[in-house]
Amino acid sequence: MRLAIVGSVLISLVGIGVVRAGDEADIKPNAKVLESRFRVVKQRYDTGKRQYIFVLEAKVTSDQPCNFDASFQDADDKEVKAVKVEFDDGGRQTAKGERYTATIKYPTRKTMDKVTQIIIKKSD
Repeated sequence: MRLAIVGSVLISLVGIGVVRAGDEADIKPNAKVLESRFRVVKQRYDTGKRQYIFVLEAKVTSDQPCNFDASFQDADDKEVKAVKVEFDDGGRQTAKGERYTATIKYPTRKTMDKVTQIIIKKSD
């Protein structure tokens, strides 16, 4: 009976986007914060370079820099590591309708063994 309950909980967790630690290619960053400024055109994980790549289209023209961090978190929602989201042009500004590439470089595999989710946050 306990095994059935545990199995149901695990299936539920996978269904809502929580992934077992160590499966870094399966952990898709939560990019909701990007959607206030961009439309996500394409996204993918590059296994060889161990980074997540977004192709974004600007919704607005802005002189404000694109400052975002990716928070790598464990199963308890505690931050294990944070990195800057890097834009191909440095993220200095955006022009409505233009496309930009943003990259999240993953930390070491040892660190990623603890990670179950990646949350993108606005930074200063």
